[in-house]
Amino acid sequence: MYGRIIVSLAVLSALALCNVGQAKAVPLTAFYVPWDIKGRADLARHIAQIDIFAPFWITLKTPDGIPTITDDPEIASLLASTRHAPVVMPVIANAHDGIWDGTTADAIIVHSENRTVLISTLLKLATERKFGGYIFDLENLSPASLTMLPSLVSEITSAFKPAHLDIWFTVPLESSGWPIRAMQDAGATIVLMAYDQCWANSTPGPIAGNDWFGSTLAARMRGMDRTKTIIALGSYAYDWPKGLPAKVLSVDDAIRLANDNNTRPISTPPQLNPAFTYDAADGVPHVVWMLNGDTFHRQRQAALHYNPKGIALWRLGLEDKTVWTTHARISHVAISNGVQPTPVCFSLPKH
Repeated sequence: MYGRIIVSLAVLSALALCNVGQAKAVPLTAFYVPWDIKGRADLARHIAQIDIFAPFWITLKTPDGIPTITDDPEIASLLASTRHAPVVMPVIANAHDGIWDGTTADAIIVHSENRTVLISTLLKLATERKFGGYIFDLENLSPASLTMLPSLVSEITSAFKPAHLDIWFTVPLESSGWPIRAMQDAGATIVLMAYDQCWANSTPGPIAGNDWFGSTLAARMRGMDRTKTIIALGSYAYDWPKGLPAKVLSVDDAIRLANDNNTRPISTPPQLNPAFTYDAADGVPHVVWMLNGDTFHRQRQAALHYNPKGIALWRLGLEDKTVWTTHARISHVAISNGVQPTPVCFSLPKH
C-alpha cells in the first residue's frame, strides 16, 4: 500500500511538471503603453509570467523614416534588475496626436530611401538596447502600401537576420487586403488582434463576442502559417455615452462603475461579453461592455486549439486581475467556428 502511494505521488509529480512545461510552451506577450501608471505596476507584479514585453516606445511621425523614441527609465530599470526578464520587443506605431497616420507610414513603406533610414535606425537601437526585435502596428495603410508589405518584410528580415532579431506585424482579425501569408513567407510573425468587433468610434456592442471570435478566428486561420501566428486577446472595457465615442476603461474601473451605480455586468449568449447600463449624473445614458478574465480564459482556450506560436494580452493596466490566475474558474461554453454572426456595430456619424 505504502509503495503504491509513493508511486502515485511520483506520477502526480511528473504530471504536474508536464503541466508546467505545457504552460510555458505557449509564450505570453504583454502590450504596454508608457502613459499608463497602472501598466507599470502590472508589469512589476507579473513580470515573471511574461515572456515577451511589447512597449509602445517607437512612433512614426515623419515620412523620412526617422522614428521618435520614447525613453522609459523606470521600466528600463525594472527590466535590468529582473533576473529572468522578458524579451523586449518594442512596438512601432504610426499613431500620434490622436490619429493613425497612414500618410506617413505610406511614405516610409513606398520609398526605399525612407525604408533604409528606418531599418538602419532600428537595427542600431536594438543592438544598443538589447531588444529581441520589433512589432509593427501600422493602421490606415493605402492599398499600395499593403501590396508592398511582403517586400518590406523581406528587406527588414535580411537586415535583422545577422543580429537574430524578430519582426512581427499586427493585423486586425477582421480585415481585408493584408497579404498575410506572403508576409509570413517573407519572415514576419503575424499578431492577430482578436478583438474590436465593436470599437471606440462605433455604436455600442460586444468587444469580442463569443460567436464573432470563434467564427472569425476560424476563417482567418485557414491558410495561415500557425508557427508564425500570435493570437492577441483583449481584456479591457468600453464606456459609451449615448451617441458618442466610448472611453476606454480598465476592467476594475468598469466593475467599480457598475457597483457605484447599483448594477452589475451581465454576460449573455451568444456574445458572452459582460455588459451593463447606467445613467450618468448629467442624465446621459451609458452602455458599458468589457472583456473580463472569464472571457480571456475562454478565448485563450479556443485560441490554443490552433497551436499558435503564442498568445498576447492587450493590455497591461487595463486587464482583469484574474487574467493572471493560472487555474481560473471559467464557464466552459464552446466557442463556435461556424457561420459569421450578424454585424452588431457600425461607425458612429462624425460630428
